[in-house]
Amino acid sequence: MVPASIEEIHARHAAVSELRERRDLPESLATSGQMQLSSCRPDFLKTWAADSSSPFPSWARPMALILALAAIVFPVLFWAGLSALHNMWVCLVALFSIQAIFAGTFRRRVKLVLESLGPLSVELPIVCELLQIVEREKFSSLKLRALARSLACDGSAASSHIRRLQWLIRLAKERENEWFVYLSFCFLWATQFGMAIEHWRRRHGAQMLEWVAALGEVEALISLSTYSYEHPGDSFPRLVEKGPVFEAEGLGHPLLAENTCVRNDIQLSDTVRFLIVSGSNMSGKSTFLRAIGLNVSLALMGAPVRCAELRLSPVAIGAAIRIQDSVVDGRSHFLAEMQRLRRMIELANQKPLLFLADEIMSGTNSHDRRIATEWVLQALMLRGAIGAITTHDLALTEIAANGLPGRNVYFEDSGEFGNLSFDYKLRHGVLSRSNALNIAHLLGIDTAAIKSD
Repeated sequence: MVPASIEEIHARHAAVSELRERRDLPESLATSGQMQLSSCRPDFLKTWAADSSSPFPSWARPMALILALAAIVFPVLFWAGLSALHNMWVCLVALFSIQAIFAGTFRRRVKLVLESLGPLSVELPIVCELLQIVEREKFSSLKLRALARSLACDGSAASSHIRRLQWLIRLAKERENEWFVYLSFCFLWATQFGMAIEHWRRRHGAQMLEWVAALGEVEALISLSTYSYEHPGDSFPRLVEKGPVFEAEGLGHPLLAENTCVRNDIQLSDTVRFLIVSGSNMSGKSTFLRAIGLNVSLALMGAPVRCAELRLSPVAIGAAIRIQDSVVDGRSHFLAEMQRLRRMIELANQKPLLFLADEIMSGTNSHDRRIATEWVLQALMLRGAIGAITTHDLALTEIAANGLPGRNVYFEDSGEFGNLSFDYKLRHGVLSRSNALNIAHLLGIDTAAIKSD
């Protein structure tokens, strides 16, 4: 993920705040451009618009127009009595011969252009309709006004240029009508409009990519505004230049229901650079890491965050969560984790890093896990990173008391006889309660009977 600049994030905050109150715009965009999704090929549209090659020389289009006009002028001259019948037939035979040679020269290239009209005909109407909807809007935020200004070309709205392309495509397809097929040959209809469509692509293709990109950004901002509208309690983060820093009050997971989401506070800065999170399974350790990562991602794209307050500096995220082995690649879970941790260390050399490692070094013994984890944390600290790791191994909690700028925190479970319960509240210190008996009861093991034996 490449974070936006602080200036860009602030501009997006203003745009999201404006769009949050304008629910009519998302409704209009959502209901526009009905089409068969199976016929939609957005990659083709981008490839077609981005193609910089020119299959026709500059003189070909004017020549095609001259030859087509000649096919009209000669019969008119004859009917006006300005040309003898014999001369007319000689001229027409010569003209049609020249037309046949001309059309044959560019036949293959014209065919390629005309074959692209099918996919274009499917996608251009929705692009045009979306452009018209956005062009009608009057925005006040600087970000949205800049995007609206980008949807123009030569003083005309982008949708008007798209409509012209649609008009050219419709005319090109007229040659398929039975009553017009013979006349289309006389007027070099396919050649002329194939060249006209290609001329449009060369003139406006790059701009079309910019229009589509601007539409995409508007829709992305609308998505963020919809999230903000549906979660009015979520706040915009406060971005700071100096860091790395991540200080959150009331941090929660954005995908959890607000009435069940348990909030926690967290501070990572120069004083406390990393957290070692211990706790049993299902206590909330992994969800806590994901809540940090998701809120950082939301913050750095300009969205509201699931926090009462968040102070954050721009950081890259390095995560070692849900790592999978691969039989095909011959990569064990442990090797996959080592590769991920190495990439995190390398990334910390390049930019400020927030690292998140779930059940770090779980694929090795406790002694090696303790030593290797400390080395990883030392390497990350030397590179100025901040972050959090989770573990079941309480031996790792000694690292925070070994001179490194870290802190131990934990999630606790309660209950007995196999009835586990969790409050998902983050506590300072090291987990001291054992849940071995609860695990035994969950497995259906009668510990009292074993002891009596």
